[in-house]
Amino acid sequence: MSDIKPTHAYIGRCNKCGEYCSVVADMSDKKKDISKFVAAMIRDGLSVEHVTSDFVREHFGTCKCAPTELEQQEARGEIMVERRIPAAELEDARTRLAHEKLIAWNRAVKGGKE
Repeated sequence: MSDIKPTHAYIGRCNKCGEYCSVVADMSDKKKDISKFVAAMIRDGLSVEHVTSDFVREHFGTCKCAPTELEQQEARGEIMVERRIPAAELEDARTRLAHEKLIAWNRAVKGGKE
């Protein structure tokens, strides 16, 4: 695996809902794999664009449509697709984790009593 962070990516936009729903980093040492991924995005009816990594971080979202072949491949564990977690969900997860740690700490300090 390359230690160089990619500066560009291929991003797929759903033609039904307009969301950016699939992305693959443009890694110079993985051209064959990237070509297959981009071809699959096109077969799935996505509009594919070559964009900067900053664009991906700013615009990548979740498609509201039926699962694409790429999502089905991801579900089967054949590929891994990067997903952006909405801030509200991330904050809820952090709050739950902090609460669970506090409960565990209280149990340890108080000898199992709450």
